[in-house]
Amino acid sequence: MYKCSPKELESDLQSGKRLEYDIVFLADMPAFYRIALYNRLAQKYKILVIFLRGGKPTRNSDFHKGDCHFDCVRISTKSLLGQLLDLIGIWRKISYSRVVLFGWGEAASWLIGIISPKGKNCIVVESSNKESKALGLKGLMKRLLLKRISIAYCSGISHANLVRSLDFKGKIVITHGVGLYRRIKQPSYSPRKSLKNLIFVGRFVWQKNLEFLLKCMAKRPNIILHLVGFGPLESELKKIAPKNAVFYGAVENEKLSQVYAQMDAFVLPSRSETWGLVVEEALNNGLPILLSDRVGCIEDILEEGKNGFAFRFDDESDFLDKLDRIFDLNVNNAMREYISKRDSEGIENAQISAY
Repeated sequence: MYKCSPKELESDLQSGKRLEYDIVFLADMPAFYRIALYNRLAQKYKILVIFLRGGKPTRNSDFHKGDCHFDCVRISTKSLLGQLLDLIGIWRKISYSRVVLFGWGEAASWLIGIISPKGKNCIVVESSNKESKALGLKGLMKRLLLKRISIAYCSGISHANLVRSLDFKGKIVITHGVGLYRRIKQPSYSPRKSLKNLIFVGRFVWQKNLEFLLKCMAKRPNIILHLVGFGPLESELKKIAPKNAVFYGAVENEKLSQVYAQMDAFVLPSRSETWGLVVEEALNNGLPILLSDRVGCIEDILEEGKNGFAFRFDDESDFLDKLDRIFDLNVNNAMREYISKRDSEGIENAQISAY
């Protein structure tokens, strides 16, 4: 196990001293937006976070950054059996009012879901009915785990719909988020006289549907597409990219607002997207959003025609139509004025209150 905070936690766990918590969270890995959420919750509750693994090299260097102002440990054992044995060792030394499991894809969630009393068991559901199956063997397994759960913390509306389709009988709480992004003061509105810059921020992977985006952008040479990120498809994407596509590589999260400030709209063309934290980030930076209909947060965040547009993820004609509309000067200015009134702080507080 790896000690994160505080210094005495590891020795307390090893000493036989029983530690008491209001909430215990199982989490896959440290991520800045989850750390920020846990820090806020720790202001009110005594919490323990058990990270099941470390960071991923496929993420920005600062993706896993964040000071943990709560008790947390990381299980460093690589084998599944070793991980579960370490988890049992921790469980014998703690007491808690609630445990929040991290989805149904982790063996650790199944273990704790079985050995912990159902009345204390909660689960975070970040999968939506857009990309997660409710039928077949996978659907059956999800139903079995949900029978051991009393509260489902669903990221959004489509995530709650998935849980309902799995015949969940417990309490459903919609958090309208997956964590807390690095929020800035909502930019004030000032009308623009011209538009030309569209931004994508994310990993260069198949799920993001970037081949489709680049193909479409070749037909709108007057609009510059700015791509922030990196990933396994980077070389391939650069080969097929039109002249109006600019690749930035990785940009630190602290500096990303400077890039957003130069943009006129944001796009997320994903084939599959469980939520889309970057959508909230784009709105917080004052940008109208252009989202595929596969983005998980679309029912919770997109207000069609007010703060952005949705398009069918594989429909080039529909995408170009919505792109032209969001780059209409009158439409874009009206959207940015509407977005400038967005209560990002209130939305953040509501997510915290959901727990």
